Amino acid sequence: MHTALKNRILLYCFSLVLIILMTGCESKMVFDQSDEHVVKLQNDYFEIAFSKARGEIISIKEQGQEEAVSAGNREGALWKAFLSDGRTISSSDYEHHFNYHWEDKGKRLVLEYEGELAVKVTIEPTEEKAIYMQASVDNRTDRVLQRFSLPHELSIAAESIEDGLVPLMPGALLSRGYFDARQTFSALYPGVMSADYVGVRAAVGRLSVYGIKGDVLQPVQIGFRLSPTDPTQASFIREFRTEAKTTWTSPKVAIRIGEDYPEAITGYRIDNGFDKFDSLQEKLGSKYQAYMESAMYKLDLERVGLTFEELMPQVIDRIDIPGMVHPVAFQQRGHDQNYPDFVPTDERWGTNESFKAFTAYAQQRGNLVAPYTNFSWWDVDSRYVNDLTADELRAMMVSGDDGQPVIEQYGPHRGYVVNPHHEQVKRIIAEQHDVLMKEIGLDGIFEDQWGARTAPLDWNPNRPENLDASTAYFEGVLEHARTHKEHHLMTEVGIDILAEHEVGFMGTNYLWDMSGFRKETAPYTQYYPLMGILARDKVLMYQHDLAAETWTDDKEMFRWNLAQGYLLSGEITGPSSFEINPWLNLIGTFQKYALSRYADELVSSFEPAGDGLTKTDFDTFEVMANWNEKAAAQWGSNVISPGGAAILAKDGSVTGGVFDSYNGKSLDAKEHYILEVRSEDSIKVFQPVGWATNLTISLPSAWKDAHISAYTYADSYIGEVEGKVEGSTITFKYKSLHNQSSVGYYQITKKG
Repeated sequence: MHTALKNRILLYCFSLVLIILMTGCESKMVFDQSDEHVVKLQNDYFEIAFSKARGEIISIKEQGQEEAVSAGNREGALWKAFLSDGRTISSSDYEHHFNYHWEDKGKRLVLEYEGELAVKVTIEPTEEKAIYMQASVDNRTDRVLQRFSLPHELSIAAESIEDGLVPLMPGALLSRGYFDARQTFSALYPGVMSADYVGVRAAVGRLSVYGIKGDVLQPVQIGFRLSPTDPTQASFIREFRTEAKTTWTSPKVAIRIGEDYPEAITGYRIDNGFDKFDSLQEKLGSKYQAYMESAMYKLDLERVGLTFEELMPQVIDRIDIPGMVHPVAFQQRGHDQNYPDFVPTDERWGTNESFKAFTAYAQQRGNLVAPYTNFSWWDVDSRYVNDLTADELRAMMVSGDDGQPVIEQYGPHRGYVVNPHHEQVKRIIAEQHDVLMKEIGLDGIFEDQWGARTAPLDWNPNRPENLDASTAYFEGVLEHARTHKEHHLMTEVGIDILAEHEVGFMGTNYLWDMSGFRKETAPYTQYYPLMGILARDKVLMYQHDLAAETWTDDKEMFRWNLAQGYLLSGEITGPSSFEINPWLNLIGTFQKYALSRYADELVSSFEPAGDGLTKTDFDTFEVMANWNEKAAAQWGSNVISPGGAAILAKDGSVTGGVFDSYNGKSLDAKEHYILEVRSEDSIKVFQPVGWATNLTISLPSAWKDAHISAYTYADSYIGEVEGKVEGSTITFKYKSLHNQSSVGYYQITKKG
């Protein structure tokens, strides 16, 4: 027999034996190389075919589906490298310099490419719905490896796509219209993208791709591309940003097949160890309950115009429901000026001692105090910056490729982006933190931009040896968060990995949509609680801490926040704010009595519920949001107002929302924001926003009669209220005034 023919027969026989051995043991994973052209990895859930000639993915198919969810890598390339001279090298160039083998001990497929870029890709299949891949690169060129795409552009038939999910905070679900319009959008993680995850739902299956952080966080450009050459195909973008002159190893990349978004996001959470992060209760300790119950009240000293001493009687004493007071612009020269020099305070408002007295006064009345700061961006005219020499400035700031410090401008204000690794930068920030936390006695610190800035390339050589220009900046941000984790840090927008040490994310992509910054995605976006599924048990989420567009002061933002699992926020603009703006009491009421009970529960699902409704499910609560602005929605015995939302504790202890009808009875005139909180011996009913109305409340079956009392928000008794008991209900007139006093709530108790 001819030797070559004999070898092919032996190889074929070996393949069949391997299939039999693997299916005969506990593992359900099958490695099948019996086909002349492809190698297949398959289990009970999926089948993935790789080319024997070049190693690219040929197809990914869910078991039970006739069609593949992905037609494999675009351009016939499993990976693609981008060099500093503009050249690209891809696996498709290695047809005669490629080999593969199966490592039975490690249960992995190894693909090897020999050339001026020597690349080894390991494929680790699992018995579940995932495979993992990782590339190691030996750069033998005289150029720098600047980007590396892995897996390179997995393609999906555009006409089969139902929607796609990208991590624009908290998660942007791109409708079919995005793909029909042939849009392309990608952005960097960490930065515009808050997580390293992209997924798609298609008629023929589900597919998600995400990264797994190694010792160093490798920035990656992610998103969707619509092929300019083939209008029938969309593809995943995944390009790691690198700066490798010799060798480089990619993070592991997971491909999950056949899982809907919640399951795939949970896989991302577990693979990256987010589930092992300290809980909010562990991070916050004795302040845990106060944080859970606190709506955020922005307090801009330049707008309010009062000193710390004046704020105590004129503002703090008028807060009906304690919350998180968020002082802004207390530093010398005002907002977006003088950074990083936040203390000592501007003499217009008082001294550090008066700031300390104000903080203690607010805390004694049940509030938290957490100020605005920004230690990532230093004002070009600040005291610290003006004292630096040119050499010190270059050493302490992020450097561009020209070696000069990077400047960012916001309105008329210009500042340097700091190098968080520099010892003098760290010392100055630590000094400021010590004054704020130890001397002033604050409860936490909000730090702007760390969680929102797209991680810049930093050519500053002042960095640890294991980092390069591509990785240095954000690794410095992570070190900063670790160093100051005891200070209950919060940041703008939020990058998922910061949830390990921080306690609050403030901001969403929704603001950028409203501001016109996301024109590629905004027309096609329905928001999806990706971050709520991923890390809501590790970090509190609020709308932006500064922008007036994001206050919970209308029905739309109330609905959005409830549906996405966000906490509530507003602004104190002056001494009369709580008298003229009932929404401040609304956010305080709902936060303290309702949202606090599930503020750190993960979102378990977010699904359409018919007729323009969505249902957000938590462990102990559910939220029903009515996105139809013209039609009310029946919800049990209640009717949710057009464009409204409602929450329900699954044990029946809390019901709240904006209603046209409640307990089967129509409400008087317009919309009513009602919150009902039940305990064993009482029922509290709040209506912080809404006209007077007759309101019917169900009584416990053991109660034959009941009486009603009015109370202030501070639990001071106002007086008795007449009610009519009929069967198992009681009806009374809910008014905002009783006995000439403002009503916080009515309390129903058993009579006799």
